[in-house]
Amino acid sequence: MITIELEHTSETEVVQGGRPADPGAPAPATVWALARAEGRRLLQHPAFLAGCLVTVAFFLAADLPNDLYLGLVGAGAAGPALGTILAANTGELRWRTSGGDELLQSIPLGPQARTAGMLAALLWPALVTVALTAVMGLVSGALDGSPVA
Repeated sequence: MITIELEHTSETEVVQGGRPADPGAPAPATVWALARAEGRRLLQHPAFLAGCLVTVAFFLAADLPNDLYLGLVGAGAAGPALGTILAANTGELRWRTSGGDELLQSIPLGPQARTAGMLAALLWPALVTVALTAVMGLVSGALDGSPVA
């Protein structure tokens, strides 16, 4: 443990392994940069794309008003949600399976910033899922106020 006296202040900062003991909250710009990169990977992941295709296939196969209603109310988001879970899990495990944990220790970001970036990246698949459900609702006529028949 190394103790460093900061100039112009009476505070003492403890440094362990070259990183401040309490790095504080990650910078928002850093979190959003990670979110953009990870969000792009989530949207391009085969599991997410397969979930969206399954949702569209179920929508096209729905012939009863009940099937259409269930697809628009919640079941339509099940495919992309499961795909997002698999894609996010794969993204988080990417560093562990490739042996990159030691490499991550050398960057000035703490695990809080990486976690916040991955959580913010989940907004992109959520927006795509909402847009997909809205398009299905518009195509089916369920969102224009007319009864679904």
